[in-house]
Amino acid sequence: LNYRDHAAETGSPLPALPRFQLIPGSAVTAPGSLVHLPASAPDRVDYEGELGIVIGRTGRDIPEAAAWDYVAGGTVANDLSARDVQAGENPALPMASPAVGKGFDGFKPLGPALLTTDELRLYDALDITTEVNGVVRQRSSTAELVFPVPRLIAYVSSFLTLEAGDIILTGTPGGTGVAEGRFLVAGDVVSVTLDKIGTLTNTLAAPHTGARWTGAA
Repeated sequence: LNYRDHAAETGSPLPALPRFQLIPGSAVTAPGSLVHLPASAPDRVDYEGELGIVIGRTGRDIPEAAAWDYVAGGTVANDLSARDVQAGENPALPMASPAVGKGFDGFKPLGPALLTTDELRLYDALDITTEVNGVVRQRSSTAELVFPVPRLIAYVSSFLTLEAGDIILTGTPGGTGVAEGRFLVAGDVVSVTLDKIGTLTNTLAAPHTGARWTGAA
């Protein structure tokens, strides 16, 4: 809820403090990769175009005034979310679980490029657009963030150590599918474009079937 219009469309008050959850590294995937709908939660998967902040230096209890010194740059992110799991409405997991709902394999496409910190600070109002099958669903600017990047870094690092390579997703603007009950299905193509960085495109695929290899025995 880091954009006012997203809070409004979900009927939620603006938070007094940032809210965050931890996502496993197994959720990260590349531009152009297929993202399989999870077999346990295939029906209410949603897109969220976002700016991702890549941490470049390890730190804890980082003051806002020094936050940019810990940033390597910014990239494009799609914070895919299984809304039923997130809200505790999936019978397979009967509790609200935002981290699980956002942490399925492949649910965090990132890329295709990194805007270095000096440029990111120069262009602090980046246009952000999300399209599904060529139709614009989200259009906003990072100037509309409720909590700016230094505030997010300071807040998160007050709870845990941020390490080089960690990524903070900064929230999504209005226009998400959950607001209108329009969820992603297999074959949908989602493209998130951030001005000065590029376009991140991924295609949704049907859930995996059968056993999958998980490593050496």
